[in-house]
Amino acid sequence: MSTVTFMPAYTSQLLMIGRRAVLVLAVACLLVTAGCLGGLPSENGADADDGETANETATPEAGDRDGGETPDSDTPEADDTDDGTGPDADELLGAALDARESIDTVTGTMTVTSTSGEQSVTGTQEVWLRPPDEQRTELVEVEADAAGLEPTVTVTNGTVTWLYFEDENRVVRADHAQSSLGMAASALETQLQLDPSNLDATHDGTATVAGRDVHVVEFTADTEEATYDSGTLWIDRETNYPLKQEMTLSAGGEELTFEYEFEAVTFDEPIDDDVFAFDPPADAEVREFSELTPEQYDSIDDAEAAVPFDLPEPDLPEGYTFQTAIAGENIQGYYASLQYRNENGTSIMVTVSESATDDSPLFESEPVEIDGVNATITTPEDNVRIAWTDDELAYTVFGISVNGDLSEETVIEVAESIVE
Repeated sequence: MSTVTFMPAYTSQLLMIGRRAVLVLAVACLLVTAGCLGGLPSENGADADDGETANETATPEAGDRDGGETPDSDTPEADDTDDGTGPDADELLGAALDARESIDTVTGTMTVTSTSGEQSVTGTQEVWLRPPDEQRTELVEVEADAAGLEPTVTVTNGTVTWLYFEDENRVVRADHAQSSLGMAASALETQLQLDPSNLDATHDGTATVAGRDVHVVEFTADTEEATYDSGTLWIDRETNYPLKQEMTLSAGGEELTFEYEFEAVTFDEPIDDDVFAFDPPADAEVREFSELTPEQYDSIDDAEAAVPFDLPEPDLPEGYTFQTAIAGENIQGYYASLQYRNENGTSIMVTVSESATDDSPLFESEPVEIDGVNATITTPEDNVRIAWTDDELAYTVFGISVNGDLSEETVIEVAESIVE
C-alpha cells in the first residue's frame, strides 16, 4: 500500500522538549525526511526518472518563483457549481501520489506553522526540490523566541545531508547510510505516514494558494491505525502537487496541528547542480551526525562522565529506583536523562540539557514557582512535566503515570529537590 510521508512522528517524548526543538523538527527536518512537499511516492512505489541534470541556473540568489509553466496533468475534472458535486476525493489523493512523476523541479517560499492550543511556532523558508532526492532549504524568518537552534541552511542530495547553523557557525554532516537525520533533534525516531486506505476523504471545493487554483480535499481517519486524526490538502489543479497541507493528530493527550503552505511556487524551472551541493565555511565547526549519538548507561556516574555538567541527585518518592540513563551529545548539544521507576511501572525522568530555554513546550502549560524559580507545568492526561532554566541549562522532571498514581505535588517535590 502506498503511503505519503509528511513529517517526523511525535511520541510522549515530545513533552520533554521545548517549542524551539519542535520547530527544529517541523521546519528543518520536514523536507530532509522526504516529506510530501519534497516529493510524493508514486502508486507503484517507483521513483521518478532522474533524467539528465540541467545546467541552467536557478540558484538561491536567482530564479522566478512567481509562476512558470506547469506540465499537463490528469487531475480529475471538477464541477465548479455550488450543488456539492465535484471530482472524486480518492482520485484526487491518487493524483497527488502520482504527481512526482510529472514534476521535474519545485522552487518557492514555504511557511511552516506548528500549533497546540493557543501556542504556535512559525518559520518561513526558501525551498528548492529536484525529486526524488535532492532538496535545499534556507531559513528566511523565524519567531524571535525560536531563533538559534534551527539550521539556517539544509541541503541533501539523497546520500548526504548538511545542516548549517549560521549563528554558531556550526555544520552537521549526515551520511544517510549511517544515520537517520530526520530524528536529529530528539529521540523521535519514526516518521508519520498518510495511508489513503485509512482515510475518509471528501472534496470541499476549490481555492487559491500561491496564486494558483487548487482542489481542497478534507479527510478524517476511519481506522485506529491512522496516525493523523484529520487534515486538509490543497492540491494544485494543473500539477496535482500539494501546495498546502494542514494535519492534526493527538499526542500525549494534546491536539497538535501542523500547516505547510507555499506562498510562491514555480514548477519545472531548471536548478543548477550547485544548489544541491554544500561547502562548509572554512572556519566552521564540522561534526558528523553519526558522532552525535547519546549512549545508554547503567550507572549515573558513567552518564555524568559523558557530559560537561553535573547531574542532579533528586529526592524521589519511596519505591522508585534508578533504571537507566541516556547521555551524550546530539544536534542541540549535550544532554542527559535519568529514568527512575516504581514497581507499578510509573516512571519519573529527570533531564538536563544545554539547549537551555525558558519558553514552554508546544503543549499548553502554566507558570509555576519551584522553590523560588520560575518554571512551567504541563499536565496531559496522567503525565506531569515541570521545566525550568538555571545557569544556561534546561531542566525537566517528567512523570509518566501508569494508573494515575502520580500526583502533581509529587513531581513538584522532585523538582524542588533539584533546584539549587
